[in-house]
Amino acid sequence: MLLPDTGEVFTWGEGMWGKLGTGFDHNEHEPVLIPSLSDKEIVQVAAGYSHSGARTASGEIWMWGGGELGQLGLGNRQNAMLPRRVEWLIEHEIRVRSLSLGCAHTMIVSEHDEVYAWGEQKVRQRPSVDMCGASMPYAHAALCAVQWGKLGVATNTDLLIPTRVDLLYRVSVACCGYAHSIIVTNARMSPPSFEA
Repeated sequence: MLLPDTGEVFTWGEGMWGKLGTGFDHNEHEPVLIPSLSDKEIVQVAAGYSHSGARTASGEIWMWGGGELGQLGLGNRQNAMLPRRVEWLIEHEIRVRSLSLGCAHTMIVSEHDEVYAWGEQKVRQRPSVDMCGASMPYAHAALCAVQWGKLGVATNTDLLIPTRVDLLYRVSVACCGYAHSIIVTNARMSPPSFEA
């Protein structure tokens, strides 16, 4: 995807599941405008494996593409061939300041430094806190493997709507990987001591 200074969103490549947002599922070999976003003030775009998203200047999230695992946050498991606003965030008055997409999951950071996640949870993982070491000014919480999931929420089911990730600290950044997520907090923490 491409987001020039004009705020228009261009997309190209594989169109499976409607992840290009053009209303079709065929591939595009050159950049194509997503007309349904032209009247929005888009300030961020993100691309996952099967889905895509955009954030407006007013903090709204628009999602499209594959939805079979709930990764669009629309409350169902349907694909969206065109961008659709995540209404749950509007209904709960949550303005978003950053958006990240993984393979089949999505995370946002709200204007109040809270993290919300949705989508595939089946890679049985559990949250754990991992320190980067003394050279890092801020600690980060890595949502790692074993029991719960890459969403950081204590459930073994996929989440179809945004769900708050309970953390003790305010969050500055949330990033989705293929089957994991990383959250950078605003809390200064002491690095762990490693004893032989």
